[in-house]
Amino acid sequence: ETIMASTQAQAAAAIRAELKRNNIAAQVVSRSASMMNAVDVTVTDLAPWTVKQISAFVGKFQAGSFDGMTDCYNYDNKHADLPQVKYASVRANYSDATRQQAWDWLRNYYGLEAAPESVDGAFNYRSEVFGEYGDTLLHRVLSGYIKGFWQKPRVRA
Repeated sequence: ETIMASTQAQAAAAIRAELKRNNIAAQVVSRSASMMNAVDVTVTDLAPWTVKQISAFVGKFQAGSFDGMTDCYNYDNKHADLPQVKYASVRANYSDATRQQAWDWLRNYYGLEAAPESVDGAFNYRSEVFGEYGDTLLHRVLSGYIKGFWQKPRVRA
């Protein structure tokens, strides 16, 4: 007797295989609960445009979306050729080394002399230039909202 893998396990396996084919290291976890199944993908130290591409790919495995106004799940993203789950998400993590590099870049690029040298002090530092706390600025750098830290590779024609 053949035992079929759950839909969420099939989706996780397909996502894992595609990421591996593209040399992208990721943690891909499937889970389920009453009336719910999901696949969660976690990547580390990737540029925002890469995370966006991964999110678009993983999004195909999500069958729809929850509408809080009607308290209903809408199956509005069906792909008959894919194993789909109710929820598929991508989370971008950043190592301590990458966070420190981004903090150093931010401090140097914007001349934030009063900012602490260590990224660990970013939470308590408030920039007079931006009017925001250092951890908010760091998030904006890492997610690509503040341009310059992540450099897209240049392609020659």
